[in-house]
Amino acid sequence: MQRIHILPDGVINKIAAGEVVERPASVVKELLENAIDAGATRIIVEIKKGGKDLIRITDNGSGMMKEDCLLAIQRHATSKIEEVEDLVNIQTLGFRGEALASIASVSRFSLRTRCKDEESEAGTYIQMEGDKILEVREEGCPCGAIMEVRSLFFNVPARRKFLKTDRTEMASIMEVVSQVSLANLKTGFQLISDGKESRHFLPGETLTDRIRGLYGASFSSRGITMEVKKEDFELTGWLGKPETARTDRKGQHWFVNGRSVRSPFLSYALSEGYGTTIMQNRYPSAVVFFKLPGEEVDVNVHPAKKEIRFADTSSIRGFLIHSVRETLQKNDLVPHVTFPDETGFYREEKSSGLSRSELVRDATEQYLKLNEENALPDHSGTAVAEESFQEQLDESRPLSFDRIIGVLADMYILVESQKGLIIIDQHAAHERVLYEQTVHEINNRGVETQALLMPPTIEMSYSEASLLEENIALIQEAGIILEDFGQNTFLVRAVPSSFQGSDIQRLVFEIVDALRHGRDLKESDTERQERIIRKICRSSVMARDRLKEEELLALLDSLVKCRQPHTCPHGRPTMIKLSGSELDKRFKRV
Repeated sequence: MQRIHILPDGVINKIAAGEVVERPASVVKELLENAIDAGATRIIVEIKKGGKDLIRITDNGSGMMKEDCLLAIQRHATSKIEEVEDLVNIQTLGFRGEALASIASVSRFSLRTRCKDEESEAGTYIQMEGDKILEVREEGCPCGAIMEVRSLFFNVPARRKFLKTDRTEMASIMEVVSQVSLANLKTGFQLISDGKESRHFLPGETLTDRIRGLYGASFSSRGITMEVKKEDFELTGWLGKPETARTDRKGQHWFVNGRSVRSPFLSYALSEGYGTTIMQNRYPSAVVFFKLPGEEVDVNVHPAKKEIRFADTSSIRGFLIHSVRETLQKNDLVPHVTFPDETGFYREEKSSGLSRSELVRDATEQYLKLNEENALPDHSGTAVAEESFQEQLDESRPLSFDRIIGVLADMYILVESQKGLIIIDQHAAHERVLYEQTVHEINNRGVETQALLMPPTIEMSYSEASLLEENIALIQEAGIILEDFGQNTFLVRAVPSSFQGSDIQRLVFEIVDALRHGRDLKESDTERQERIIRKICRSSVMARDRLKEEELLALLDSLVKCRQPHTCPHGRPTMIKLSGSELDKRFKRV
């Protein structure tokens, strides 16, 4: 039997390093956070071979005195907290006091620093290899700190073997620098990789400037700013228009009290805020800053401080959903049509900073998004719940039509407005109108139904019948009256008055599919009900019907009154815009 014993300090430090230092990007993150906490307004990040050979961080922060330097490289040494109660209201990015010790234990580490408060021009130099201090001496250096990490994981070959290629590790470092730069607009950043400058941000830039520098002018221009305050909560940032939605959540950047975090909880709430403006399996792009009292959030969950917990998730979720919806409803979300220039390429004002493959992928995603026909949004929102369609239409919404020019292919309504030519998909527009009317009816008086003279019989499997029976009350609220006929069979007694003539059997089976999908996502009754409503709309709206002038006018009038007229319930655009200035360019008038 093995006897219990105390591990040597060297092994303990390497285990701790494994929690904090996962890869070169982890080192960059910890050192950048220390520089920010030190009040740096200029930071230079130098990288060689993806951080495997060298990571050098130079800052003009407050620096350290010799005594503090010797303490900083020890485990659990920090100037940022003193008592356990301080963990309740943390105001700094770093606080655990283990970053430098963990980094130094798995690298050849050196530190040059001079404190701004010292009159002497001499600073302190410390050189370490693993856990051993090789040299401590006085050395002339500017105020601030220069930290060098060489030969990362040189003494832990198993960890070094699992590092990715230089290019992959560098991509992770660039992501860290991007996150920190977005959160600290007053600080300038310079990133140098293998002698070449990759990023350069000036201090004092706006959030839009930083987004433009990271992702390009085209992307940054397709967003809207958000600023909402309510009691102790404050939400600011940049929301991408629905057309910028991606197939993953990599376009989302979350900052809570200035700290970059990952939070599935916040991501889900953001998607609910966008609701039916985005399509299935699409996720909005956003840069969101959340400020709230320190006691409302726990940042001491993950060793690398990547995850957080909230004390009152319900209030935060409701505030975020309402703020995003309110911001989107007050802004013009109509996609703008652009044309290539004479060379055949779409003109960019500034390099996006993305690789060629990423640019091609994003362009392909946007094309598929505009042409996808049969998709449902993955996140339904909570329009039937509180603050739903009972609120009055915000008069500041920038949507108006002057006159109808004509109809193209019995499908697209051509409308003149002060902003140029607007092309409206009558199918998508009618879906949006019916959807909002149905939800409004449910919220106020219930859906008007029409009894069927010949109720169709629908047979299904045991599991499908069980799912339908379990949610029969929700389906009835949406206007479809079902009756259990026994042996996994149902009669459809009535449908919403607006939706007669639909393929009832197909409609019911699509609702079953929506319910099954909803159950997997642990949706609430409200969210499952909205999925049912979207299925009804999808199965019932007109397509390629030739409308009379009065019908067109009525449709446009109803669309303008919708709370979210820019997309159908499935996230497809109801309209696109061709501006007058773009037409002038095409006809060489300017």
